Amino acid sequence: MTVFTKRVRLFLFIFLHIVFLFGSQIKAQGYYKDIFVDAGVGLSNFSQLPAITFLTLSSEFILTESQSAQNLLMIENQFDANGVLLYPDGEPRFRVIYTNGGSSITHGNSLGSEGRERITEFFQNGGCYTGSCAGSAIFSRGRDPYVEEYSYYKLWPGFVQRVTVGPLSVGLTIPENSPLLDYYDYGADSYIDNVQFNYGNYANENASYPPETEILLYYDEPGQAMHNHVACWAYKESETTGRGVVIGCHPEGYSFGERLELMSAILSYALDGPGSPTIKGNLDKSVERIMDKEWGDNDHAFAKIGDRQYHHFKINVDGTAENFTVTLNGANGYNFNLYIRKNNLVTIDEYDYSDISAGSDKILTIPVATSGDYYIAVELAESVEAELAATQYNYVDNLEVLNGIPYSITVDWEGIATGIINDTNIPQHFTLEQNYPNPFNPSTTIRYELPTSGYVRLDIFDIRGRLVTTLINEEQIAGVHHAYWNGTNQYGNKCSSGVYIYQLIAGNTRLQKQMVLMK
Repeated sequence: MTVFTKRVRLFLFIFLHIVFLFGSQIKAQGYYKDIFVDAGVGLSNFSQLPAITFLTLSSEFILTESQSAQNLLMIENQFDANGVLLYPDGEPRFRVIYTNGGSSITHGNSLGSEGRERITEFFQNGGCYTGSCAGSAIFSRGRDPYVEEYSYYKLWPGFVQRVTVGPLSVGLTIPENSPLLDYYDYGADSYIDNVQFNYGNYANENASYPPETEILLYYDEPGQAMHNHVACWAYKESETTGRGVVIGCHPEGYSFGERLELMSAILSYALDGPGSPTIKGNLDKSVERIMDKEWGDNDHAFAKIGDRQYHHFKINVDGTAENFTVTLNGANGYNFNLYIRKNNLVTIDEYDYSDISAGSDKILTIPVATSGDYYIAVELAESVEAELAATQYNYVDNLEVLNGIPYSITVDWEGIATGIINDTNIPQHFTLEQNYPNPFNPSTTIRYELPTSGYVRLDIFDIRGRLVTTLINEEQIAGVHHAYWNGTNQYGNKCSSGVYIYQLIAGNTRLQKQMVLMK
């Protein structure tokens, strides 16, 4: 090999490495990294899937049979109270988690209830999920048949049916409406051959799985119990949850051909289905919002921000605001970024104004802001320093970002424009009429009285502190405000039954109570 050839190869290696790192960081913006691979207790040892490299995703993993080592990373340790998967506010720190094959019961038991709750919170707050074989079983309610496993995640409210044969190679047919065809054509024959199957499973169609379930693949293995049953399926409960894409066999180990494309498509479809961004709350004109709560405070709407995370806020302007100014004061020694966008959430590459210079304190001013909703995003442009080890990535520096960094944010302007709150009246009476929905009365009513008419805002939060919807200046009857919440979120989708928190804001007064939504 000539010196020139060596230099060319070295240049190409460095160039591709830079492209890989840059591309991965762009994909994971708003998250710490793209994918976390769970090869923990009871699971097989695929920690670096070929599809991850093929898709140039950034990743980390846990590869251990030590329950204590696994749970120190997944649940809590002295540097990280919320675990590797979650930010301090319970939002997903990775875009997707992949769970290996192996023993689903052994792994679920090893995590315990607290570890399984970390996975549940990850998914319910918008993180996506993939898994093969045992990783698909633990995603469900149970198996063999309709037996609910207490150690399962129960993210998909259906059952799987285990097939006790293997190892063998199976064929897979692709329905014509399968989203997996959006990524590759698999030889244009809607068929994938020779995929490993070893004591795997299929989605139990007889167990009445939810209508949100999407069928992606069927088994084609005549003479075997899994023949013509669902091999691969997806589930996304609502716009706020992540998407799960799981498969009952093993495409994860292949490094070429249609089987690599299959695993890459499974990951891609999951990655394309994250939950919609959470709006931390509506900001009030001239009122500083302090974001300083710890994980243990369980006040996610005012939590600190994690590494590479975005926090989203909104404020309404009614009229023309001069020198509309957003002020961010972050903890000293850390780099924050600040973004503003009118009438839409800030995204990776969509915003109207930004300050991404180094430093913790930022001021963005719009000389003239007209009526509308203004969306504000705060980003912590910091990360831990990670070193690759045999069983996991070890965090060795900047560890304080794991528990979050505090900051405050304020919006103010000049002129006669008003914000969403412009009344100083204090509610004199605050009651809840709990109407359990039925065909004739599908709403929950909240009544509150004011000494005079005025601007009032009612925010509905779920039990994790995520804003569900906002009601403003509802119907008044004889001086009493009646707010009718019909159990839907800000996108018009129905909310699940459970406990919710409603917050009434008038002037500088904030009152909160819990309510129960029954469906």
